[in-house]
Amino acid sequence: MEQKRHSRITLKYEFQLRMIRRAMLPVLLLSAVACAIIWFATGVTNQYTMTELRWMGIGGISALFLASLIGVAWSLFLYSSRLAGPLIHLEKVLAQIATGDLAARVNLRKSDELQEHGIHLNRAFISLSDRVKRIHQYCTYTRARLKELSEKNAADAAMMSHIKQIEDLVGLIEEAVADFKVE
Repeated sequence: MEQKRHSRITLKYEFQLRMIRRAMLPVLLLSAVACAIIWFATGVTNQYTMTELRWMGIGGISALFLASLIGVAWSLFLYSSRLAGPLIHLEKVLAQIATGDLAARVNLRKSDELQEHGIHLNRAFISLSDRVKRIHQYCTYTRARLKELSEKNAADAAMMSHIKQIEDLVGLIEEAVADFKVE
């Protein structure tokens, strides 16, 4: 997972190599097929004039260009579909998280390009969910301590006023935490 910082972009070499391999394989395969067709079409034993050889050269170059163009289009189609599905899934999960559903998880296949990103997002969601749970626990604990304080200091009006303010603040924190759905 070697990364290099280059002109404000972090490059992941494994990802780049996979993209190049996936883009070049169809191009090379279709170019090899085009070369084989040209080789067999021209034959070894035939005698051709210079004009015929020029036209065959132009046709051969055109066939190779067309094969390369088809290969690139094929590669882009296949590779974009491998990225589009995971991106759509990530978009849906992020929309769920945006509504406060911290139980949402990214589930991608091991072969998906963005699977590593899904793993990191899931870790972030779990961490955030754990923190929200802790805040809720702290609120519960604080309410219990405030109840004890109010029972002990029921006669002290100033103390009861402070306890009431803290209870109101804890209530606001609990309302904010209640907006999140955690596991």
